[in-house]
Amino acid sequence: MKILFGTLLTIVVSTLIGFISQFPVSSVSAQTTFTAKQRISSTLENLVSIVEQNGGEEVSAIRRQKLRSAINPYFDFAEMSKRSLAKHWQEMDIDQKRDFVSAFSNLLARTYIDKIELIRKGMVEVVSNKDFPPTTSGVERASVKTMVTHKGEKFPIEYRLYRKGDEDWKVYDVIVENIGLVSNYRTEFSSIIRKKGISGLITDIKAKQ
Repeated sequence: MKILFGTLLTIVVSTLIGFISQFPVSSVSAQTTFTAKQRISSTLENLVSIVEQNGGEEVSAIRRQKLRSAINPYFDFAEMSKRSLAKHWQEMDIDQKRDFVSAFSNLLARTYIDKIELIRKGMVEVVSNKDFPPTTSGVERASVKTMVTHKGEKFPIEYRLYRKGDEDWKVYDVIVENIGLVSNYRTEFSSIIRKKGISGLITDIKAKQ
């Protein structure tokens, strides 16, 4: 039985937040010893602890601030922005690019944080990983596949990651039942740009925040 893409995104956000929230920025040398699979596997249980230790509406603002601070270093919003706009990225000036990345990252972060409370222990299992040949510029790439159990049904979620030199792994796309997060937004954004232009797209995204 197929589950709607939008429903899957509300579930997958928990894993993404877990991926980006475990390791401090200062631990670069230690981080590079992890494979992409190890990085995701190590963070899943940590995510449960974050929810448990910061539960309750009375600490909601603190919890959301912590999660957003964790997102910024390890989730490549700029790369996702470029990929989601495709050729339209080159049509934007510097100010438009900055505004779009800011608006788009806020939109994604809000979606993730709104749904983080859904995570429960044992919901997500890492099942496999694959390393791709480095690019000509030496960028490492990897795919990590997980299986999510939700309301008795199982479905796959694949994470696409990259790493440059001594930097940590960063997520740049998520594939849910063969539908990519980036490609899904690319279709939506292209339609909006045709009707309203780039400025209209940015305005629409900001209106959703």
